[in-house]
Amino acid sequence: MKARLVTSILYFTAHLPLPLVHLMGALIGVGLVLLPNKTRTVAATNIALCFPELDGPARKQLLRRSLVETAKTFAETGIFWLGRPARFQ
Repeated sequence: MKARLVTSILYFTAHLPLPLVHLMGALIGVGLVLLPNKTRTVAATNIALCFPELDGPARKQLLRRSLVETAKTFAETGIFWLGRPARFQ
């Protein structure tokens, strides 16, 4: 079920303009920040371990930026894997 959902999203985003794909990825990233999930937990743990000098608000900001950019990268993947080659010229 998850694989079908991911494949469908990739096919859908492969044919959209990049700014729209980035917007969709950013919205997904905000969802990752707001809703409890494994990705957020792992990222927060890694940030705490890698940047112990950061205070709580700085860690939260880095976590948010990281999850948003990760989701944008995922959303872009369909363009590169399944998009038309003419799009890259």
